[in-house]
Amino acid sequence: MKKEADQRTKPSLNDWNGMSNENANDSGPTLEPSTSDVIALLRRWNLKAFSVLALLADYGGGVSGSESLNIFCRNSTVTDSDLDIYLPAVWEVAQDAIHVLKTSGVRWKNFLSDRIQDVRQYGITVLPYWAIYETVDMLRMQNYSMSKFREYLRKSLLGWDPESPELVKDFVTHLYNACLDVHHDRVKIKDPDDTVSDPDDTLSDPDDTVWVYAAEGSRFSSIPSAISEKINHIFEALEFRHDSHQRFNGRFENESGGDAIRELGGPNSAELKASWEKKGYHHELLQKYMNGRVMKERRQYSRAQVSALVNESLNLEPPSTGKAKITYDSRFRILHGTLPDRRNLQLIFVPTHEGGILHTILKFYASHVMSFISGTMAAHLYYSTAKERLGIIWDFKEDPRQGRAKEAIQKYKGRGWDFYEADRKTVMARHTGDEHVKFISLEDCYTSALREQNANKTLTLPSWWKDYFSEREDSFRSYGWREDCGKINTVQKKKGTRASTRLLGWVHENLAGHEDVVSSKEWKLRNDKRSVLDLWFGGVRIALPIIPRAERYNGHL
Repeated sequence: MKKEADQRTKPSLNDWNGMSNENANDSGPTLEPSTSDVIALLRRWNLKAFSVLALLADYGGGVSGSESLNIFCRNSTVTDSDLDIYLPAVWEVAQDAIHVLKTSGVRWKNFLSDRIQDVRQYGITVLPYWAIYETVDMLRMQNYSMSKFREYLRKSLLGWDPESPELVKDFVTHLYNACLDVHHDRVKIKDPDDTVSDPDDTLSDPDDTVWVYAAEGSRFSSIPSAISEKINHIFEALEFRHDSHQRFNGRFENESGGDAIRELGGPNSAELKASWEKKGYHHELLQKYMNGRVMKERRQYSRAQVSALVNESLNLEPPSTGKAKITYDSRFRILHGTLPDRRNLQLIFVPTHEGGILHTILKFYASHVMSFISGTMAAHLYYSTAKERLGIIWDFKEDPRQGRAKEAIQKYKGRGWDFYEADRKTVMARHTGDEHVKFISLEDCYTSALREQNANKTLTLPSWWKDYFSEREDSFRSYGWREDCGKINTVQKKKGTRASTRLLGWVHENLAGHEDVVSSKEWKLRNDKRSVLDLWFGGVRIALPIIPRAERYNGHL
């Protein structure tokens, strides 16, 4: 295997320059990828192919993961694979992406649907007070009326639970009333440990207060001090702070990490569970409550880390019910969607300081998945090895974000891939124009569609057309990186001009009526504020537009 690995530095006659679109005679197991493969991929997902590609082109996004790899290496994915779409974490980008994909039938997951599942399974659910408070505050900031908010919740949750319309209707009604109580500061908290409560008592600590919903109705309730004190003790014992990041990761990753975490919980864990269940709440609701609180306060940790931490500290198995799709990851914000045929896709919003999709791809755990489809191109950064179904495994042992890498490697081995570890002694400079890269221009996709739409007519492309595509290819060519000590280090990009954003508008004007383009009527509705709620209840927290105070909704909520 090592001998094969070394051959990537000496291209064979069948290798070809990464910036060329000319096919070479490849006798290997991989057929040459083409532009038609890209369109076919998006059509298989029932997406409006040209609308999606133009979106990716204008905003610097891309499809990556096993689906993009399948363009370059056939049969690299399976039927249950997700479609991963990476985009900058910018509100305008998110709004257009949500709308374009929604027109293809994508339904965005709503974390409240998990609460309804709790009610069906346990007869009750809890929601932290701060979640309701922040939701009301968001609605005010976005000038979104409560009547529209109520209708949005009803339609969204019915989509996920069409067999329980009465349960959904009742849940939405009580949540709506809870939001009104919060808005009008009518929340009165009764400590369940007290037989008498002062009628003037008001909310003192949102972190210790939950909204309780059950079949018989809903109410606000403070968590008994016997519970809140033990929860706080566990948080303090774990020293869950930024300055303990490395110490925590070390204890978390080693073999005795679980024992160390259980010791930190101490006797409080058993007492905490007993106090919680004494209220009539199932222990899985405690797990979810603690997960949500830790994720809110310490977003530098991934969901997997937090879930493992909470489960170990309570000495419990992971919840059996569906996961609430609030993803507080250390790097990304992920909006989960499902197509009518139940296949899943993910909108992965990358913070702008991450440096773009190539920076993200070059942090993947192995070389075989370092491919992407953007709106003007498709590329594989390690095609010379990938076409032989070989993957280079980078040193990811110290990276907590790659916790599922070993599982993924085994998955690809089952699909006929072989792997070897990166050479830790060799330093190798790479760039996006070298012989190991495969590049495909997608410009012809658009011109071919334009010819189809305008048969027997003279085609006229806008004056900015060539510059648009060349700017993006030049941007791609400007990346370089270094393989060093078994890792990819020092990703660099030459400073270039800022590319224009014109293709999305051109596609919906000049390819209107094409089966792979969002209709003009639907395209004009993209500024609908429902996208704000899709993001919010999908668990994605990116900077939303702030409506000036003078323009906000001032009617009765």
